[in-house]
Amino acid sequence: MITNNNKIEGKKLSGLMLSPQLKIVGADKSFVSISLASMLNIPPIILDTTYDIEMADGNLIGTNTVSQGCTLILLNQPFKIDLMPIKLGSFDIVISMD
Repeated sequence: MITNNNKIEGKKLSGLMLSPQLKIVGADKSFVSISLASMLNIPPIILDTTYDIEMADGNLIGTNTVSQGCTLILLNQPFKIDLMPIKLGSFDIVISMD
């Protein structure tokens, strides 16, 4: 994974998870590891709402921050994405899907 300002680029998908291992009922959110978020140079925005995210092991993690306006580049195709920084195990980014 390579970060450049607010862009996230990768040639391989080893640090990117495209399956719904995190669940938020009725919502579609994407997440970034705290360590990768710190390299984006995008100040996180504090939200009025705290989201409780259920991890694959059943533990809940709460967050009320989001890094808005990131660009995720996959196969030279840019995607605008908002990422919520949380503590992730072996992944850099989780793109949530229903």
